[in-house]
Amino acid sequence: MAVENGYIIDHLKHQDYGFIVVVFSRLTTLKVGAYHEIKFLLSSSVARSLDRSLSTLEIRNCGSMEEIVSVSFPSLEMLRLCKLPKLKAVWQNQLAPDSFCRLRNVTVMKCVSLINLFVPCISERLDSLEALYVECCPLLEVVFKYEGLKFKETHDTLTKKLKTFSYFPNLGVFDINHCDKLKYIFQTEVRQETVPKFVFPKVTELIFSHLPNLKSIYPGKHVSQWPSLQDLEVDKCGEVEIVAGELSLCRENQESDSHSIQIKQPLILFEKGSPVFPHLEALELGAIEMWSGPLLPPVFVVA
Repeated sequence: MAVENGYIIDHLKHQDYGFIVVVFSRLTTLKVGAYHEIKFLLSSSVARSLDRSLSTLEIRNCGSMEEIVSVSFPSLEMLRLCKLPKLKAVWQNQLAPDSFCRLRNVTVMKCVSLINLFVPCISERLDSLEALYVECCPLLEVVFKYEGLKFKETHDTLTKKLKTFSYFPNLGVFDINHCDKLKYIFQTEVRQETVPKFVFPKVTELIFSHLPNLKSIYPGKHVSQWPSLQDLEVDKCGEVEIVAGELSLCRENQESDSHSIQIKQPLILFEKGSPVFPHLEALELGAIEMWSGPLLPPVFVVA
């Protein structure tokens, strides 16, 4: 392939018949590397030709690339992006309803201009996602951005309504490291009136490392559940002083210390009485506390 007008060229020139469109109707894997002239991966004509067949897309070391693609790719299962210094956005704001619905594995590394990874139009269609790896994206501010959280069930706890948020039923590996500006994993454009409960039923590995500005998984009051978590690593996260704590205790601490030094919110908040990492096998922490409160809860077990 050659490059023309910033795109990987999508036609061959024939001396008698002019331009012949190349149709990749059966292409399942596309890997692009060391094309420093291209700004955009695919023109619309080529993208449409492999829309339904492409399952693996890997792009690395393309110094001028600014945009990936603007089609749906409903069959895409694996996406790897590496060393794309000018890439500012991965997804378009308007996508077809079946876009990326089979996406299972996403790896993003050394994309130094990327600010948001999953924008609202894509964050709500990641039910098939199994593994997420993000590394060395220094301008990344949030991983999953939503217009507003959509909830699946409601019940009362204490005086607050708690609503379950569950968009990642198959996510197993969650690894984010060396992202200097990252503050939150989830963020909404609209302020939530209720307390969300984030449920990650299959996450077995959770790694947050070298994230100096990470404060919490979500900026507001929330709780989360990690019933399958086996591996937990939190290291070099300078804004995190406590890994886990009960929401009710944090409220009490904030009220009692309202006129003194502000206590930072734990990275992960739990409901009172709920299991805390019941299947944890490996724990690696930096110079931070594990639990907010006088004692670890009895349901907290490290094998």
